[in-house]
Order: sequence, then structure tokens, then C-alpha cells
Amino acid sequence: MISTRQAYILRYWEKSCGRAPTTPLRSAIAGGLLSCLTLDETLQLMLADSAIDQRLREKVLARLLDEVGRASLAVRDSVMHILVDALADTPYPQKAKVAYFLECLYEAMPVTGQRAIVRVFLQSSRRGMRKRAYKLIRRDWSARWESEVQHCWEQWHEWECALLIVDHFEAAFLVQHIDRLAQDLNNLAYVGRLYLRACPIDAGLWAKLRKLDGITYTYVSARLFQNIPKRVARQLVRNYKHDPRLGILAWSLGKLGHWDLLTELSASVEKLEEEMRRRDFERWGLEYPADNKLASSSATPLPPAPPPATESS
Repeated sequence: MISTRQAYILRYWEKSCGRAPTTPLRSAIAGGLLSCLTLDETLQLMLADSAIDQRLREKVLARLLDEVGRASLAVRDSVMHILVDALADTPYPQKAKVAYFLECLYEAMPVTGQRAIVRVFLQSSRRGMRKRAYKLIRRDWSARWESEVQHCWEQWHEWECALLIVDHFEAAFLVQHIDRLAQDLNNLAYVGRLYLRACPIDAGLWAKLRKLDGITYTYVSARLFQNIPKRVARQLVRNYKHDPRLGILAWSLGKLGHWDLLTELSASVEKLEEEMRRRDFERWGLEYPADNKLASSSATPLPPAPPPATESS
């Protein structure tokens, strides 16, 4: 139930500021009225079932953060527990505003309060709440989160949680669970991060990675200074010459010293780019227009490439 002053603010906003955008004066008056509320009144207004305009809600949240930031530790702890209880009892559409304020409150809390906020998100059955926990854990990682993060990953197999494991768990754990982690990450850039940490302690993973994705294999090899024989590198170029990630392959080949393969790519770069564009149109279900095709006959040919300073292996 809202107080008389809270009700007045809602009526004032609806009458004077309901039309967007409102004037600076009207907005300032609304901010001044909110500043006259006590912390409890402001908190109640945020948790009220009444429909509140989003612009007014942002002002209420800003007022709460300012007030809580200046409050004593006991007051901040009390506000946190009120919000945690409200998160459990509030219907879903309103949960987001409570969760958002809890997330904003995180910085103002001591370590014990921060842990409580993360746990209430991490233990939620809703993915959106767990994503908030992953974000906070990533920002302030500590080994104390390992068991809870592992439990959450084993239960939900979400890529954000798997990425926390890739970045912070011991490499031996990654090797033990590498197939499931790679499956959960579902993004070859993140899979590359996984193998970058795992390959140095298990040489048997190189063959697995090459079979999984050749470009990621070449990139990880380049990052870890793991040489790739020229015949293997040439086969990779043939396999992936029309892949949108060809630039990553070229960068990796350069790091590995494959000069001659890069000069061959440079000599056919226009045809490669044209073929990539054509495939993009096909993927979108469109006909590739003739006037977009490169006139390779009129293109200025590249000069002959000089020999490499040292022979590639």
C-alpha cells in the first residue's frame, strides 16, 4: 500500500510528465519530490504494484542508489534482504526491476552481501537471473565460486557458465570435460579459448581440435607456436578458402611463417572475395547481381612475390 506522498508523486507525474519528452522543469520537480521521500518510501514505491512510467522508474532507482550509497552498512543490508524477499514473491514481469536494483546494489555491499546477491541469482530457475550472476562472478572472480559454478554448469549447461569455467578453472578440469564444454560453448571463438588452455597439458587434443575445426586448430597452433607442416597448411587453405573466417586462417599462417601460401592467397584475393559474396547471397536466398561481380580481367595484377626470407617447414 502506498502512502499519500507516494500517491501524490504518481499523480503529478501522470498529469505533468506523462507525455514524452517532459520539460526540464517538470522533471526537476519530480526529482525534488522523490528526494523528500524517506528511503523506505522510495523502496516501497519501486516495489509497488502500480504501473509506473519507465522514466519515473529510472528516477526512483537513481534516488534509491544515491540514498543507499550514503546509508550505513546495516541499512544497506536491510534493503538487500527486502529486495531478496521481494524477488521471490514478485510476479515475473516485475522481477526484472527488483533484480536490476539488486545488481546495482552489488557495488555498495560488503563481500558477504555481494555473495548473497550472486547466490540468489545463481540459484534461480530463470536463465535471465543466472546470467546476472555470471556477469557479477566474471567481474569479481574468486576461487570460492568454483563449486557453485560447476554445479550450475552441470545442471544447466549454459555457455556463459561454461566460459567462466574455461577462463578460471584449472586446465586439468578443462581436459577432463573438454567435449561437453566445447558443445556448450557453441562458438568457435570460445572453443579456441578452451583449447588454448587445454592443449599445452594434453598433446592428444591437437588431433581432436583439427578434426573439430581446421581454422580454430590453425589459430590455436599459431598462438601456442605449434608448427604446422606445409602440406597440412596447404590442405587447410584448400578446405577453408571460401570460409568467412579466412582472414583468421591467413593471420595464423603468417604467425607460423607460411609465406608462400599467403602470397598465393594474395594473388587470388579478388576471386576469393567475389566467391564469398556470391555464397552470402545464396545463403540469404538472393540472386547474386551481375554488376557486383569483380571484373578480374581489368584488375591490376599483383607484382611477383619475392621469395621468403627463410623456407617454411
